Amino acid sequence: MSYSINRIITPSTLQIPGGLRPGKQILLREADGGGDILFHFNPRQEDEVVVRNTFSGGEWGEEERDKPHFPFGSGKSFLLRIEIAEDGYHTYVQGKPFINYSHRIDPSKGLFLELSDGAEYYDVTFQDKDDTPYRTEIPGRMQIGKAVRLRGATRGSEGFNVNFSCDCENESIAFHFNPRPSEGTVVMNANIGGWGDEERDFEGDFPFDNDQYFDIIFVCTAEKYHVCFKSTLFFM
Repeated sequence: MSYSINRIITPSTLQIPGGLRPGKQILLREADGGGDILFHFNPRQEDEVVVRNTFSGGEWGEEERDKPHFPFGSGKSFLLRIEIAEDGYHTYVQGKPFINYSHRIDPSKGLFLELSDGAEYYDVTFQDKDDTPYRTEIPGRMQIGKAVRLRGATRGSEGFNVNFSCDCENESIAFHFNPRPSEGTVVMNANIGGWGDEERDFEGDFPFDNDQYFDIIFVCTAEKYHVCFKSTLFFM
C-alpha cells in the first residue's frame, strides 16, 4: 500500500502514515517534528557531499560523509528512495543503490518527515512493503483500458514473476511476466491449457538488475498487454 503527497511547499513537516518500521519506503521526487532526528540526509552542493547524522538527547552524533558519487547537482532532477531495513536506512538514487546508514535510534520512534528548503519536491510517497508471494483480486477484473502499476526493487539474480491469472489457483495465466537478471532477459508467456511459446524480445537495455528499483505499468489493450518502465514503452 502507498500514500502520496503532491504540491509540497518547503520547509514542510509531514506525518508518516503508520510510522517507520522495517519494510517501509519513502520516495522523494524533485522537479511539528521536534525532538530527536533519527536520520538526517543532507546533500550539500557546494562541497559535493551528502552528510548523514542523528540528533539525539539534544546533540548531534558523528557525521558520515563517505559516498560513491554525488548525484544532486544544481538543477538536476532526482528520484530518492529511502528504504527502512532491519539494519538501517538504505538509500537509492535514480533507482540505483547509493548509501546505507545504520540505525542509531529505534526506527519505530519515527513519526515525521521534515523537508527543508534547497530542493523543489514534486511528490513524496510513503510505501509499505507487501509480503511475497502476494495475490489479490483485481477490482472489476482486468479489461481493455485498465492499467496496473507496480513499484519495487529486484532482489537476487533469479528475478521475479508477475502473473495476471484467471483463477485463484494460478492454473490459467493470461499474462506471465518474468524478468531474469541472471540471463539479462524478460520472459513473457501465457498458460491457457498449457504454456505457449515464450517471447523474449524487447526494446532498450535490461532494466531489472539486482537491487534495481523499478516502476512499471501494465496496460491492457484490445490486442495485447503493454508494459511501460519509467514512462517508456519497453514491452508489448
